[in-house]
Amino acid sequence: METDMQSKLELILFDVDGTLIDSFDAYQKIMQTVLPSYGIRVSLPMLRQSFAMPVDQALTFLQVSPDKFQAVEQAYGELAGTPQFSEPLFPGILRVLQQCYEAGIPLGIVTSRSRADLKSVDPAVLRMMTVVVTADETHMHKPDPAPLNLAIAKADSVHRKTVYIGDDRVDEQAARAAGIQFKAAVWGAKDPREFDRATIILRHPAELVALL
Repeated sequence: METDMQSKLELILFDVDGTLIDSFDAYQKIMQTVLPSYGIRVSLPMLRQSFAMPVDQALTFLQVSPDKFQAVEQAYGELAGTPQFSEPLFPGILRVLQQCYEAGIPLGIVTSRSRADLKSVDPAVLRMMTVVVTADETHMHKPDPAPLNLAIAKADSVHRKTVYIGDDRVDEQAARAAGIQFKAAVWGAKDPREFDRATIILRHPAELVALL
């Protein structure tokens, strides 16, 4: 059944951070550079936990007061994507995306980033995307299925022929709630044991070719 569904895929959706781009190191360094200016010290476990959250939710979790959100976001944005805090694509990602694109399967992004925060993503990646849904487009965020449902509607696709590739439990939970397939990308720093036992684990981007 799984193989039959995969052979008829009409839409492959991707998370960004930890899935397409190796961004945690930059996130950690920027936060540990910016937040002390506001008297906030954060631990590595706190940063790991907040990594997949939308910006406002992450800042709240990291105990930034709401009146400082705009200033912290601006400071973060000024550093993000600079050579010191680069966010490279994971090795092999661009090639696999090109293979999917050339095979004629629509691709999309569903991310907890804001639209403005996509500026550091390789333009070659964004050009291949049929649909992009960011955190500023829905009131509810992952693990709620709203962002995935919006992407599927924008792409004029159907749930049973859509798969979401992500690296976090909230991605898995959102996909389950939306009623679509999910595959866990663990080519970053994720422990496969964080996911449901039934979830298919992808250890290298090249394994995505099996979806074609």
